[in-house]
Amino acid sequence: MKHVLLVDEDGWAIALMSRVLRDAGLFVSVARSALAARGILDVVRPDLLIVDAGLPDELARYARAQGIATYAIAAKGFSRGSSQILRQLQNLIRAESAPTVSPEH
Repeated sequence: MKHVLLVDEDGWAIALMSRVLRDAGLFVSVARSALAARGILDVVRPDLLIVDAGLPDELARYARAQGIATYAIAAKGFSRGSSQILRQLQNLIRAESAPTVSPEH
């Protein structure tokens, strides 16, 4: 089962996206801050990192520095762009390798 770390300060966005991701069969960890996400990254190695674009982009760099080979999506406005994010997730889940991506605003 693919593991996703979802990072957003907005509890509503986390609730919405985590439900959609879990319904798609993914294991989801959530963090409400960059600091909390770093703590999770110290313990687990997710396959995908979805971070609110408003948070510092250091998380993907931190993950890579820790030797975590993970994909990262910087998402802005989960409720408005969720269909595009979900399409990217489907592509990433199917792909063996893919670059870091960011949905267009």
